[in-house]
Amino acid sequence: MVEIKQQKLEGSARICFRGPPIEEPEHKVADCHGAETAPLVVKGGMASSAIFLAIPHACDGLVFGKFIHASVHDGMKHNLVSCQKSFRYNNIGLTRKPLEGTRNSQQLLSESPMV
Repeated sequence: MVEIKQQKLEGSARICFRGPPIEEPEHKVADCHGAETAPLVVKGGMASSAIFLAIPHACDGLVFGKFIHASVHDGMKHNLVSCQKSFRYNNIGLTRKPLEGTRNSQQLLSESPMV
C-alpha cells in the first residue's frame, strides 16, 4: 500500500508519495548515476525547494531572471544564500550589474574570476 503524506510547504499543495512504486525508480536512478540516493518528486515546486535547499551555500550568490516561475521564487525563499539579485529578460546588457553586485557582495566570489 502506498503512503501519502501532505507536505507543509509554501505555494501550491504538494504531495509526496512514499512506498515501493516510487522507491524502485529512485533506486534505479541512483544506481544509474552511481549515487547513494535519487529522490524523485511529483511536483515542480517540490523540486525547486529541494534544489535551493541542497545546492547553494551561505557564501554563494544567486542571480535569477526577474520573471521566473512562482515555484522557483518559492524555492528560493528556503535557501541559505545571503545575496540574491534579479535581472530583466531580453536584455543581456542588464545582466552584468546583478552579476557584479553578487560577486562583490561575497568575498569568496569576488576572489574568483568572472566567466
